[in-house]
Amino acid sequence: MLTERNSRRHLSGTVRRAYVIASAVGLAVGLATAPASATVNPAFTSSPKPGPAILYAPPPRAPQLENAPGSAWRAAPILVSGASAYRKGEFLYQDYLFDDQGAGSTYTYPTDPRYAKDAADLVEFRVKTEGSGLLIRLTYNAMIDPTLVASTIALGDSATPEPLPFDAGAQEPAQVFVTVHGSTVAATDAATGQPMIAHGTRASVDLTRRQGTISVPRTVLDTHGMSTLRVASASGLWDAAGNRYLQPVSGAATATQPGNGGTAGSALFNVAFRFTEPFASLTGFEIWRDTVQAAALKTGDLSAFHVDVNLDNLRHGVNDDMPDLPGGVPTHGMTNRIYASHFEDQQGRGPQPGIHYCHEPCSGSDLVPDYTSQLQPYSVYVPDKPAPATGYGMTLNLHFCGGNYNNGPPDAAQLADRGTGSLVVTPEARGRCFWYWSEGAADVFEAWADAGRHFHLDPTYNAISGWSLGGYGTYKFTAEFPDLFARALPDIGCVSAETGWVGGTTPSISGPDAEIRNLVPSYRNIPFLMGNANQDTLCVTSSQLEVFSHFQALGYRYDWREYVGGHGPYYPTADESAAFLGNAHVDANPPHVTYVLDGGMQQPTWGLTANHAYWLSGIQIRDAATNNDLGTVDAFSGGFGLADPQVNPEQATSGTSGSFVFTGQVRTWQPPQATARTDELDLTLANVSAVTIDPHRAHVDCHVNLHMTSDGPATIHLAGCDRTVTVND
Repeated sequence: MLTERNSRRHLSGTVRRAYVIASAVGLAVGLATAPASATVNPAFTSSPKPGPAILYAPPPRAPQLENAPGSAWRAAPILVSGASAYRKGEFLYQDYLFDDQGAGSTYTYPTDPRYAKDAADLVEFRVKTEGSGLLIRLTYNAMIDPTLVASTIALGDSATPEPLPFDAGAQEPAQVFVTVHGSTVAATDAATGQPMIAHGTRASVDLTRRQGTISVPRTVLDTHGMSTLRVASASGLWDAAGNRYLQPVSGAATATQPGNGGTAGSALFNVAFRFTEPFASLTGFEIWRDTVQAAALKTGDLSAFHVDVNLDNLRHGVNDDMPDLPGGVPTHGMTNRIYASHFEDQQGRGPQPGIHYCHEPCSGSDLVPDYTSQLQPYSVYVPDKPAPATGYGMTLNLHFCGGNYNNGPPDAAQLADRGTGSLVVTPEARGRCFWYWSEGAADVFEAWADAGRHFHLDPTYNAISGWSLGGYGTYKFTAEFPDLFARALPDIGCVSAETGWVGGTTPSISGPDAEIRNLVPSYRNIPFLMGNANQDTLCVTSSQLEVFSHFQALGYRYDWREYVGGHGPYYPTADESAAFLGNAHVDANPPHVTYVLDGGMQQPTWGLTANHAYWLSGIQIRDAATNNDLGTVDAFSGGFGLADPQVNPEQATSGTSGSFVFTGQVRTWQPPQATARTDELDLTLANVSAVTIDPHRAHVDCHVNLHMTSDGPATIHLAGCDRTVTVND
């Protein structure tokens, strides 16, 4: 029985009860939970806002990025790693995050939790003049016990490199070395290695902001009359009992000593003023931008890492970001940025167990990310071309399992410069292999939001791509938030949150909530290019083919390619990827919307409620125990005056992408044909107890003639109308 409450008139139209199967996919579907609250990004003018609440949350407080009230510091941080600038009478250098891995990039921290597996990770170095002396501030990514970390600052120059004091195991040209650990500071004459009488030298610690400030008086180094000053800095751990740098032991770390992982070298972990670090890795896949540092710490010669600070710029309060100059702030190309997250499980690094899988959403220790601190890195490729008046696009380029934010698909330059220009962002996703769930998923949208604070973005020019694990993320985010993306390109993408799943009747470890085959109906308005390998044993070919069969049965748009080979390469060429993603923009209000709400993917703790798409919102599950906690809403509006597009016959394709050979199938749609506009809306619900329709966006009015099919009780709200429609048993 159908009823209306607070209605202006009785409903006209056809209503019937039915058991609904999710189109040709053969899945029953359902929805869950109410939306999380969010601060609205003014770039989006429609409601509901596309994407999750975390995308619209205001930036959180980040003490590490603050200048303490009443302090001498005024400049805003750069937040572009490997860059320096003059701002408000200060010289700033921004280091990389999680690059503190010492010689050979193999060092590990003592297991004592006070080290946070990250204690010597320098975030920022800044200096200013203080009379004829200097004031220096160091910011660290983790600071639980400031007495456990030490830094030595080299000031001035010398004809040859001098050994750093306190058994640092390194050398650097200098006149004076200033070493600080906690609130203790010591000055050393670089030429003699002898302690200096340094009246007025002092250090203080701001534990909240994870900062140490050092005052270097003119009795240590008199800057009067100097126009430039050579400065260098490096960090390690402190041995209080031995009054020296804590020495790594061979092999693995112990509770009290770091381990060198088999690489002999300096006791130092992290070196500042590295402006030429390549995008390369020494160990594993993760690229931390530390290869030049790692090589220098093996030999101990740190002469290459320094900066010549223009003291006149400091004295006169010059503002100069030195855009695109060596050592300055880049304005285009590939850059690494730092943002402040809303979440910090703990300081520094997490437990980082070996890669394994769990039933999603994971819980307990499986939920703790690899990188747990508030500050998180991401890469962004900025187009060479200026942003148009409408803003740059946004292309997410998601990394593979075992990679990091510098391991996005190798086509960023081409994707950035396509069309009117697009940022290409690869988030860290909180670790190597967290399958874009929980904090790993929130990180993606927090990085997107941060990019939007620094660049003007077109909210409709969005696309998503990724490989392997990133291919899974591409499928997942597009299904959860289809109104965010115009096109999607998963390459060798897994279709469950694990490797090795063959599909079919074989249960997945990650569970039905994580299986992409259940979510394909949500892709109605998004063309896909799917690159897969015919001998893939990780993201197994048979499971990918099962997902593809759902695309085929639904008559959706796709370019499906099956390459000859196994898991590993990024198969489409960069030019092919750019051509496919193209200049496509999101249609925020399509006439026909199909949406599968996955109850297991609702994670409001992380601002990741996915219960809305286009002009549908507030979707709720009727019975979480039914149909694997899945459900579908299918809605078609006659108010647009457009019929569903005719589906063109599937076309067989074959060809090569570079040296990779493929065969495949392509399906396209014809342009939709115009029809008479009607104030009617067809709605089919399966395992859904509630849904809200925005009549304005659906091009109908409050008196819309609603034709509804439901497999159980449901309530339909018409937003902005004094009208609610209820289907009863």
